[in-house]
Amino acid sequence: AGLDVERTKQSVFSLFLFSFFLCFLFSFLLTLPGDSTGTHSLYSNFNDLDIMFHVSTMLPYTPDDPQQLQRKRHLGNDVVVVLFQEGDCPVFDPRVIHSFFNHVFVVIKKDKKESRNRGETTYRIGVVSKVGVQNFLPTLPHDGYIMKNEEGRNWLLTKLINAERASYQAPGFAKAIERTREQLMSQIMAQFHSGGGGSAGWG
Repeated sequence: AGLDVERTKQSVFSLFLFSFFLCFLFSFLLTLPGDSTGTHSLYSNFNDLDIMFHVSTMLPYTPDDPQQLQRKRHLGNDVVVVLFQEGDCPVFDPRVIHSFFNHVFVVIKKDKKESRNRGETTYRIGVVSKVGVQNFLPTLPHDGYIMKNEEGRNWLLTKLINAERASYQAPGFAKAIERTREQLMSQIMAQFHSGGGGSAGWG
């Protein structure tokens, strides 16, 4: 029973740390229609950009599915992934995740010692990218830490946005985007030549 109580304490503490970090990132909690992507999601507006987060614990959970395909479907299609680490977990190895879309992983963990020394919640930051993703700003702090304050939040959100922009220029993505644009243009031209373009105001 003592072990179960200890595990419960650790789970509650981990949930608190994770929730505390989420509050650092988002501005609003949105209620979503239906449950295809969960009932709630996290949203922020930053520098006139709308940012929506897929939070693993908020995505639909299927008890009978050990692989949780519903969650994988969303997280596997995200270009930038934020991993929040808790406790004594092993070093993250991006090679264990197989996804065409995941290009940048930002690994974040609260550092207890630094938080005590600075008198403010402090996170250790690590960033790893797929081959082909060019360097993007802002650069990592020289000591590898950001603090849970306005400056730290601005740094992190800017890093995430620029990570996605840099990923789109990676060879695999650039070719896929070019093919998609060509297909869309072909569909528009086919519709126009078949007489469907009149309603769009041509001529």
